[in-house]
Amino acid sequence: MSWFRRSAPDDATPGADPQAGTPAEPGVDPGVEAAVGPVGPVGPVGPVGPLEAAVGPVEPAAVAAPSPGRAARTTRGGAAVGIVVVLLAGLVADHIIGGGHAAAGATTLPGVPTVASADSLSSTWFCPALQATSGSDAVGRVIVANPTAHPLSGTITTVPSTGAPVVTTVALQPFSRATYGLDSLAPGPYAAATVSLDEPGGAVEQEIQGSLGQSIAPCATSSSDHWYFAAGETDQDATELISLYNPYPATAIADLTFATNTGPTTPDAFQGIVVPGGGFNVIDVGTRVRIRSAVATTVDVRAGRLVADKLQINSGAPSGLALVLGAPATGTIWYYPDGEVGNGVDEQFVVYNPGDQEAQVQLAPTLEQGSAEPFPLTVPPEDTVVLDVGQQARIPPGISQAWTLTATSGAPVVAERVITASAPSAHAGIGDTMGTPVLADRWVFPAGSAANGADEWLVVFNPGRTAARVAVTASGSGEPHPLAGFTLAGGTRRSVEISTEYPEGIVVLDVTSDVPVAAERAQFVVGGPGLSDTIGIVGG
Repeated sequence: MSWFRRSAPDDATPGADPQAGTPAEPGVDPGVEAAVGPVGPVGPVGPVGPLEAAVGPVEPAAVAAPSPGRAARTTRGGAAVGIVVVLLAGLVADHIIGGGHAAAGATTLPGVPTVASADSLSSTWFCPALQATSGSDAVGRVIVANPTAHPLSGTITTVPSTGAPVVTTVALQPFSRATYGLDSLAPGPYAAATVSLDEPGGAVEQEIQGSLGQSIAPCATSSSDHWYFAAGETDQDATELISLYNPYPATAIADLTFATNTGPTTPDAFQGIVVPGGGFNVIDVGTRVRIRSAVATTVDVRAGRLVADKLQINSGAPSGLALVLGAPATGTIWYYPDGEVGNGVDEQFVVYNPGDQEAQVQLAPTLEQGSAEPFPLTVPPEDTVVLDVGQQARIPPGISQAWTLTATSGAPVVAERVITASAPSAHAGIGDTMGTPVLADRWVFPAGSAANGADEWLVVFNPGRTAARVAVTASGSGEPHPLAGFTLAGGTRRSVEISTEYPEGIVVLDVTSDVPVAAERAQFVVGGPGLSDTIGIVGG
């Protein structure tokens, strides 16, 4: 894709709602996406941007240095039960005891959000807590897509900051989607959600929106006893929040440790954090890890299992929001289909080695034009290293790239690619992605929007040697729409401008390939802040 162009908003009148006439479920606008037109990212909240004006927040790094002084900026119905708020060493976290428990779901790839396969009976998606107050700086919503030819049904159990959990019925017609604003489902400071689908094939993402932009991340299909984040920041005008969600009945206990630009730190206040069964805990990292330009995080769950994501809110330059689902494990290989530098666009890779042995890492670029040698990096134990792509002479400005990160010494790592855009770029905001440790022959993207103030791109990367035949189907409003397929040679990438191929406000993408590839969606707000880069959800 090109970061240097701007798509004009689509002036077409939105089409009819494919589910018009369906009774409204609490907290969801069944006809909103089609009736209002755009779904997905919106412009600034207050006034609401062009995408969903009628409904508010409803739809849409070879110079490397350890512990960098400037890290990449990132952004971050049951029975009534008791709700307890616990203050950790001076209001550093909210402990919320919710009700209910996680339903049994389909088997998934370890740690990778995965659509349930056709032979599965059901699926369950875990969405960590986001802000749930209308008009807040990063209000959250849950987007459920049905890219299949059969109806989907189920429930969303939303755990609020106060009060009992709220159970909402989900009913999706084929090739459609619905968006649920947390500020409507369970208003309050924060809310987490578990989406339980009674049939296979559905996919779920979270989105945050506010005056600083928007960001999208997948919900998880599995929990873990470890979570890792490579990038973060608690400098002035930067807030980093870590959300720990426990969807199970038993209490979980977690310890948080950090690698920062001033060295490692293990605050006492972040040890032995109790996350009640069915509840969540939102931790403001900066209350104890203060004024750090680089913060990498390890969440070690000593009892139980959790789901963790990160919300970065940066009000200083470059400003923006970023929502990232954590990595539940370190890995020896990571793929990043997209990337670009120049003309107001900066790109960095933040590589985190949480282990006790030095890691040798190689970051290999695949350029859309020409070629470049890989970048070897040495990452000390319990530390980070940054590759600032824009400072590397072998990477030409304006030439898109894909990347493969390999831990050549065998010591596994995690890495986030952080892209920031500001003037003179046509786009503005922060895009943060963990990359993917796997290739797949199917990828699903529930939360896209390609009209009425939104610009959407699909980027596919084939790091192998065998050519891939790629097919793309767009849906969301009740009918599948095959887009132009293409053949992707081994060792190449390709970007598809969805705003040209399928200029609709509601876009669910289903990408298939005859050989395993990596796929990423770049989502922008036109004429305002909003930049989100998201790896797809593996198709079952």
